[in-house]
Amino acid sequence: MININPQWLSAFVTRNERRSFTRAAEKRGITQAAVSQHLRYLETRFGLLIVRKKGQFDLTPTGKVLLDYCREIGQADERLALRLTENDEDHGDISLITPGSIGLRCYSLYSNNVLD
Repeated sequence: MININPQWLSAFVTRNERRSFTRAAEKRGITQAAVSQHLRYLETRFGLLIVRKKGQFDLTPTGKVLLDYCREIGQADERLALRLTENDEDHGDISLITPGSIGLRCYSLYSNNVLD
């Protein structure tokens, strides 16, 4: 199993989506220097990921493979979350039809007991 820091991968994906280190940093809530550092860590491990040409950034073949891997990981995370909630008897949708005054009272009791 490959052990890669998920924050580095997230910075790489966001940089690719936003096409800018600065916009990626803003989206992630970190500094531009941190995004650059995360990509440097990945490039130290995997080789060159991004090439700058005339003010534009292009992914290298290795960068494209890593981006595909990140997408696969994201999809796997979503599938896991779905599978875990499908089998959880304490989760699901509830529908109630009541007169307004009863509904407001029931919701108040529900929200105080369950949502807290």
